[in-house]
Amino acid sequence: MLLRAGPLAGQDESQLSWFTDLCEAVTQALPPKELARTGSRLARLSKTDAAEIAAGRLRSDEGMSPAAPFINASEVACRRGLHVVGARLHSRSRVAGCIVLSEMGTGLMLVNTNHPPRRQRFTLAHELGHWTLHEGEITACETEVVRPGPRSRTEGQADVFAAALLMPRKGCRDFFEKREVNLSTLEEFEATFGVSRAAALSRLKALGLVSPTVARVLRQMTRPDSTAGGSPPRFRVVGTTLAGLLPEHPLLGQCTIVPDQEIVP
Repeated sequence: MLLRAGPLAGQDESQLSWFTDLCEAVTQALPPKELARTGSRLARLSKTDAAEIAAGRLRSDEGMSPAAPFINASEVACRRGLHVVGARLHSRSRVAGCIVLSEMGTGLMLVNTNHPPRRQRFTLAHELGHWTLHEGEITACETEVVRPGPRSRTEGQADVFAAALLMPRKGCRDFFEKREVNLSTLEEFEATFGVSRAAALSRLKALGLVSPTVARVLRQMTRPDSTAGGSPPRFRVVGTTLAGLLPEHPLLGQCTIVPDQEIVP
């Protein structure tokens, strides 16, 4: 995981080591089980089609309308037996999050809570994409960085899944049915669906709702995403289930337990 994540600061290593120890402790505390995923049924489709369909199925399973914004990604993860943990990685860290799926059937998702809230939402949705579509035991994911060559197939597919989950095709088209994409409408769209400027423009370009030229101009107008304000706890665990599995465990002594809802405000 550390090698996949790329250059890390010393603080990153200690945070990720804590998360790895937590994964091992939870695995030992849980009975074996199967994590139901849909990857095998979608394997014959293109990566984009498979990701779109899988995201639509998850939205449907949650009883959401095809156009509605997606609200609580961490609550959805908790209901599926995935434990969500937030850790403050170094401000220069490229690690956005990771997911660990053990052979025992335990799933834990890490989110870098030092990132802006809308970035954290996309990370959660991205990791849900890995859980839904991919069979790898450990996937560490970077923030968007300039690099040679395209992203790997699994990373690109998880990005498509996250975009479709947070910004459904019908919701995007309905939103811009009678208005053009400009700075004002784009900011309203971002607030409605809880996404960053980069994620919004990438999705709208993929759906043909904005041209690459206009998207490039709007991207340059990006304003810094707001943060929660104040310093968040070093570690946060979403939901009480994991805490109940490891009562009074020293690893959880450093944590704040929050309800089964978004780990971000």
